[in-house]
Amino acid sequence: MQPRRLVPFLVSGLSALGCDTLKSVQDGAKGGLDQVKAGEDLTKAGKEQADSLKGGKAVGGGGSAAAGAGEEDNTRITAKESKPNEVITDDVGLKKTDPVDWKRFDLPGNPGLIKVKVHWDDPSTELNVDLYDAFGENVAASPGKQREPQKTLLAQGQPGLYYVRIQPTPLLKGTSPGTVYTMRLDWKGAPATKATAAAPAQVPPPGAQVPPPGGVPPSAPAAPGAPGDPAANPKADDPMHPRCKVVQSYRDEDGSMVLFLDRGGAAGFKVGMTGTLLLGKEGDAPLDGGDFRITSVIDAQKAKAKGVMATVGKNNRARVDLVKLPPHQ
Repeated sequence: MQPRRLVPFLVSGLSALGCDTLKSVQDGAKGGLDQVKAGEDLTKAGKEQADSLKGGKAVGGGGSAAAGAGEEDNTRITAKESKPNEVITDDVGLKKTDPVDWKRFDLPGNPGLIKVKVHWDDPSTELNVDLYDAFGENVAASPGKQREPQKTLLAQGQPGLYYVRIQPTPLLKGTSPGTVYTMRLDWKGAPATKATAAAPAQVPPPGAQVPPPGGVPPSAPAAPGAPGDPAANPKADDPMHPRCKVVQSYRDEDGSMVLFLDRGGAAGFKVGMTGTLLLGKEGDAPLDGGDFRITSVIDAQKAKAKGVMATVGKNNRARVDLVKLPPHQ
């Protein structure tokens, strides 16, 4: 090949080689940029995950039990397992995924008084606090708005499973109803007593009636005034234990029930006297947990009393004891 023809051929080859090299460099640069972008995406995802973890609810110390994430206790079936007589700090309504909190309490022992106290940080927020039994029946309803950001529930309860629901009252559009709160459920039920061993069989004294084989000994009549005696509950015509009716009742700020009675000074009522609600529409049986104490004698026909009953309902008959009853009554 002649030199003059060789020169254009070399120039053309070098040009093609340069284009290929430039394209390779460009491709490499593009690949590097893609890797940088992927790294930035991973960093952003990691930051978001860290932020979400920071927003979680931590377990508190110093004798306080803190609740778990709000998303896990916003229904009765997923209620947070909690212990009675311990302080619990949590928040509700601060996130859209946490509109309500449910707490579950297993109360052992014997029947007793259940007291639920809740205090929250933001006074502009109003929380509703309700107590439910194992079947989801409302045992104690949330009282109305209080002067302070706190509420107390009182109820006579049997041992078993109970739930507390805490939920913000909806406020004006654009405002946040959420808040941090602290609560405690007090349970005074004593531990269940252990079954005692059966007493040895007693040999009947001479002349006593012996039960037939497999039978039971005849029961002796109840002593006058004993719990099994119908006379244990004073009758309606007993002047020392007059009857009256509850004409109005409401839940006070301290959680107790305020009762207005339709009898007063003319019936001998005095401040400090005790009484009880009577069960149902008739009869002399007292309502379980229906005890009250007269706090004010308004006039001859009106008096005011306070008790810790969960509700009055249809049990609006009452007995006031002008003299104290024996302990078994």
